[in-house]
Amino acid sequence: ESVPLSCGTLSLNPWTKSVLRLAEHESAIKHAVVALGSLHDHYLNSSDSRFQPTDFAMSHYSRAIQHIIQLNICSSARAADVALCTSFLFACFEILSSHFHSSLNHIQSGIKILEDAHSRDPAPGQHAVPLDDMKTMFVDVDTQVMALGDVTFHTSSTLTPRQLAWQPHHYNTLE
Repeated sequence: ESVPLSCGTLSLNPWTKSVLRLAEHESAIKHAVVALGSLHDHYLNSSDSRFQPTDFAMSHYSRAIQHIIQLNICSSARAADVALCTSFLFACFEILSSHFHSSLNHIQSGIKILEDAHSRDPAPGQHAVPLDDMKTMFVDVDTQVMALGDVTFHTSSTLTPRQLAWQPHHYNTLE
């Protein structure tokens, strides 16, 4: 429930199920989910206008980062999935914390991982979350950050036209 509310993304149900399945076996995702959930709960129950993440949320955020640092993203589709999911969860965490520049950094990292996975993987179906779905989610959250951001943002988006022009590996319909 925290991701759609904090990031404003659409149709996350399949993604949410995939992430929760991955979180059962991947510590980085588990800690990122706990951090975001804890932050969201604190946000909903906080009356302080100067909202700040709790030590508990930050502890899990840090643990997730420690696990990500140990990943070799190029080693497998699963490692790329873990990095993509945590990048997205970190972006949501930063949005909820009103750290929009940090959120843009996580979005850009996720897009770079997506580009690499898209160019490297001959069989995109081996990913727990389809790459095209991840792209859509990163574009959605990037759009939200740009709308919420401030005047110091010198660009309309962190995404380049080339990054937005990916073609899907397969089409479900002719429409």
